[in-house]
Amino acid sequence: MSGKITEVYPFSIDYARQNGEIDAYRESREVNWACARAIDEAIAANKYDTNHCDCKAAAKTVVDEYGPRRVEWVLACLVKQSYNDMRYSPANRDWSNRFSIPSEQVYVCNAHQTLIDSVITHMRDISAQRHRQAQVIGAWEKQRKMPGVKRMTLGHGIKPYAAKELVTADQLAERYNQALLDTIAARVKIIVSLVENAEPDKTDGRNVFGNVIMRLNSLRDELLGEKPLLSALVTHVAESRDLAELKERIPMLRREISEITGEKPSIMEQLKTKPPEESAPRKKKAPDMEIG
Repeated sequence: MSGKITEVYPFSIDYARQNGEIDAYRESREVNWACARAIDEAIAANKYDTNHCDCKAAAKTVVDEYGPRRVEWVLACLVKQSYNDMRYSPANRDWSNRFSIPSEQVYVCNAHQTLIDSVITHMRDISAQRHRQAQVIGAWEKQRKMPGVKRMTLGHGIKPYAAKELVTADQLAERYNQALLDTIAARVKIIVSLVENAEPDKTDGRNVFGNVIMRLNSLRDELLGEKPLLSALVTHVAESRDLAELKERIPMLRREISEITGEKPSIMEQLKTKPPEESAPRKKKAPDMEIG
């Protein structure tokens, strides 16, 4: 049964008894325990020294084996059991409140809570991407089969394409993801431009600070479901206390967006970050030789 992707039974044991579903309850709980053990094993397998772990690889391993729904259920249960443990991030504690888990369901993972928290963040990112890809693929399949439909549009800057064009589902999902990143990058460029051109000591600088924080909070909320890690970075930047601190933090967001989109920095940006080159010492002019 381990590794088998099955439906999660979400109700309590009392409900299962009253409705003749006790076998489904027990089977689901057994797989939940196997999933909890698999989370421990995946974290241990991806630790490359005492204090470091590739939690993204660990999350992907477990999601591939048990499916996102069950991994979410077990991890949410772990967080809810220790809700006041500050080693779980506020975002992941809030996320766990979305799940109504029966009180008798208790699971145990021996991995450190900080590593589990990181696995949750990466798992949420993987789950959101797969959910979005499934939606895009479903829309593509549905419209592809409709008679008389020649073109379709997916928004987010994706250009329409002919229905006869041979486009795989993976290519379509990649188009959506790239268009989404392009949209995010364009919004971040506007924010960066506002911050870099603002002067802290002037009234318009204070107005710009409020405008930018509003834009960052809006971007953070939109990224929360799609890209939790990037959303966390945006949250960090948005927590700046004033324009001066915002100017210090905004380059982190710009670099992260450039790395994600593969965009090369402009020549002006390269000149700003490039250390000044030391000029070569000037050669002394040789004294004129006297002809005797």
